[in-house]
Amino acid sequence: MPDLADCGAHEVVGFQAPPPVSRPAIPVEEYLRTPYSPDREYRDGIVLERNVGDKEHSRLQARLAQYLGRRRCRAKLPN
Repeated sequence: MPDLADCGAHEVVGFQAPPPVSRPAIPVEEYLRTPYSPDREYRDGIVLERNVGDKEHSRLQARLAQYLGRRRCRAKLPN
């Protein structure tokens, strides 16, 4: 590799992700009897936060549904 110091550039060291965090597996029975707030998801023995979306996204979905509903009525399409 050419010497990058000659042109004022520095060699960039590649990104290295941190090692994964080891979490103990939780039995499905424990997950089912434990109330979680906010709601959680059980995947492969690990309890994860559930993606609940956001208000802006739900507003967009509602507006899109209204728009398509009006188009369906105008085009006289079946339900």
